[in-house]
Amino acid sequence: METETKGEQQKKGQQKVAAEQMKVLAAEEKKESIWMRLDLWMHCLMALVGGFLGAYAIFNRFDIFGSAVTGNLIHLVMDLEDAKMFSVLIRLGSVAVFALAVAIATLIPAKTSWNVRKICLYIEIPVCILLAFFPADMNGMLSLYPVFFITAFQWTSFTGACGYVCSTIFSTNNLKQTVSSFCLYWNSGDPKYKEKGTIFGLTLLAFHTGIAISYAASKWMGMGLKSSILCVIPLAIVYVLVEKQS
Repeated sequence: METETKGEQQKKGQQKVAAEQMKVLAAEEKKESIWMRLDLWMHCLMALVGGFLGAYAIFNRFDIFGSAVTGNLIHLVMDLEDAKMFSVLIRLGSVAVFALAVAIATLIPAKTSWNVRKICLYIEIPVCILLAFFPADMNGMLSLYPVFFITAFQWTSFTGACGYVCSTIFSTNNLKQTVSSFCLYWNSGDPKYKEKGTIFGLTLLAFHTGIAISYAASKWMGMGLKSSILCVIPLAIVYVLVEKQS
């Protein structure tokens, strides 16, 4: 009788331990889900800023796209052939600035324990304020050196969301991934493709929302170069989310 009682007690003890383990696992899964949603919110807010800054450069600085070097490299070759050496040097400088930002943002997590996302925000917020005070008649390429730097830094620091690598400063690959993912979901029914397509699609939506806000602020509201200060709002929200996640 005593043996049976001990056996029942052991069984109840094991069941209790198993129940506790299940609670812990459920809590961890819930926590992971929360972090993933925070990550997606941060990603979309940074994509909004990426779209804003890309449009800001085009609307206010002579149709120059300050978030990429592809167009500048094309113009660099054209200027080189036309012997416009001053323009060549300025465009080479923008490429160097972009590359330097990528290098720094890559080496920070590799060489230090610093949070590279916080470093990015520490730089990006002052840059967005600084841009508002550059003279309107300043050389377009030179005035966008800070944009080349911070968008490259952002691209390297905020690389994606929910396990997917997804740019916050470009649209082309995001559009491709959205379309191909939903096509694969339609073909196979695999929910992972639906999730992927949704994440890339939300990034596209956020990016182009940033463009719309930038255009409205620059043109309709008449803020022009001062409109870059508006980026401080989403960047401050991202900083709070980064702090919460860390």
